[in-house]
Amino acid sequence: LCFDRNSQSYSFCVKYQQQQYVMDTLHKKISQTELEDAIISLTTEARKKMLKDDYKGGLPLHTAVERNAPDSTILALLHAHPEAAAREGRLGGTSLHLAAQQELSPVVLVALIRACPEALDKKDNTCHLPCDYFQENEISREALTRPSACWIEDIEKEEFYRKVSHKKTILRQKIEKLQTLLELSKMRRKKLEKVIRNLEIRLKSQDGVLNKLGGFGKEVMELFQCYQIKLNKIRDRIITISEEISTDLSEEEVMMRSLMKRTYMQGVQRQYEKIRVCIDQIRRDIDVLNSLKNKHQPDFATMDSRGLTHTN
Repeated sequence: LCFDRNSQSYSFCVKYQQQQYVMDTLHKKISQTELEDAIISLTTEARKKMLKDDYKGGLPLHTAVERNAPDSTILALLHAHPEAAAREGRLGGTSLHLAAQQELSPVVLVALIRACPEALDKKDNTCHLPCDYFQENEISREALTRPSACWIEDIEKEEFYRKVSHKKTILRQKIEKLQTLLELSKMRRKKLEKVIRNLEIRLKSQDGVLNKLGGFGKEVMELFQCYQIKLNKIRDRIITISEEISTDLSEEEVMMRSLMKRTYMQGVQRQYEKIRVCIDQIRRDIDVLNSLKNKHQPDFATMDSRGLTHTN
């Protein structure tokens, strides 16, 4: 059937031969004690797939136990495929039965038991349990004679504690992260409090300037009203003088009135000069106040160095 290249049986034969070659290669390396190459070959995908398939009634783990391979090789195969500990080999027994027959080290026995505690209660083709085989090592005897329920309980406890430890680690990391965020928030709060204190100082100084400006404003209004009254008097006086000029007077009366007018105008001129000096002084004071106001007024439309945005 395999001679027809177009038939499905031919392709199946080719795939089977290729698979057998891959399996033969790994089993031969274990059988011929090429153990380092066997462990290295576990890193390839083809060898990993082979670990889950039977070859001549057994898995590579069974072959390694039968050949009394070193502990590192057996543990590497067990770690690569833990389910192999529950599979039965050529003689109907698990890898634990083979390890008990070979009197392997307690490390291997305990690892096989932990991978499949139920194997302690299984019998092989000779109707023997793993604990029925003689063990010279006392630790091995205790491990094989211990009930499987105790092993299962210990494994479940270890798994539970492992999960609890993992959760504690995660919670500890979260707590550390939250503590870091809390410290950052405290630093930011201190910076904001400092900015608020500076703003309060600036607002108080601004209120003082505004109060001063309010006081100066009242003084300016009072002076303005006073000068308005004086100007009204001058206007009334000018009106009376104009009326007097329009009337017919004698030369003596005209001279007397002219002298009085000249004296009055000189007095008015002196008063006007005083008023003008006062007004100039008031203007200079107002300019000084405006410059102080512009100097102390904070720019709320800009952003300070601490990243706060102010509004007018």
